Amino acid sequence: MKNGTYYTKSFTEKLFYFFIFCLLGKIIFSGLSYYISLWAFKIDLTHLESFDNNTIRSYKIAALLDQIGTFLIPSIAFCWFFNKKYNQLLKFQKLKLSTIIALPLILTIMVISSSFLLELNHSIDFSFLGNKTMNLIRYNQEKMDEIHQSFIGTTNKSLLFNFLLMALVPAICEEIAFRGVLQTLLIRWTNNFHIGILISSIIFAMLHFQFYNIIPLLILGLLLGYTIAITNNIWSTILLHFTFNSLSIISIYSKKRGMDLENIITIENSYQNIITLLICIALLFIFWRKNNLLKKIKQNYSA
Repeated sequence: MKNGTYYTKSFTEKLFYFFIFCLLGKIIFSGLSYYISLWAFKIDLTHLESFDNNTIRSYKIAALLDQIGTFLIPSIAFCWFFNKKYNQLLKFQKLKLSTIIALPLILTIMVISSSFLLELNHSIDFSFLGNKTMNLIRYNQEKMDEIHQSFIGTTNKSLLFNFLLMALVPAICEEIAFRGVLQTLLIRWTNNFHIGILISSIIFAMLHFQFYNIIPLLILGLLLGYTIAITNNIWSTILLHFTFNSLSIISIYSKKRGMDLENIITIENSYQNIITLLICIALLFIFWRKNNLLKKIKQNYSA
């Protein structure tokens, strides 16, 4: 398959066009969500005071369209115009045994580190930003948390639907956009995979618009970024992203059902968490080094 019409453009130009594609997708599909909600549910998504069933349904449709319109369609369009050899960017390969074995270790690191970092994020004093800014940030965070909580019901049908909407769709759409297209472009643009992964992770964290979760999101982005850089396989990060989101959904669902599974998913004792985290990091490093995967990162991102 020949490359896209604009394949020879510089990486600076490609980054610019990709951001434009995502911005246009965001604008178009936000407008589409707004009018669908008005037409189908008589809900104005820009002015919400309560969360009844119609509001939740309209927000779920908006969330689905936002993921598809902001990340998936722009990524596909970008590949069509700039790189029709999709695997050069998206890295859809068959999962290798070395990748499958490493995934539980990486997931454990993600879960434990996110728990620590969430506490750290909430303990930081951001009062230097000013009361007005902090009140706005706090309001947006509370509203976002309220929306996510309202998405998750107490029925098995609701749980399965939320696995699709809040776990699978974001995992596919965001990984294709951030780790497939954006990270690859940034690594080639900066000619440094560490800087490329860092920048894409910062953008990933910021675009979630969750100020009080920004540090865990940044580290999550870094872990996913290095995972695809080492494994050269986007299925690895899609599976990790999906499982991580699913654990969060199960945690909220279990609380609403009176079955708090959070203590099963995470270890309460901080020392045990630290020991588990260090063991997983050591085993992962040894395993990847033994299989010479760490040496293949630059090769995986060669033009």
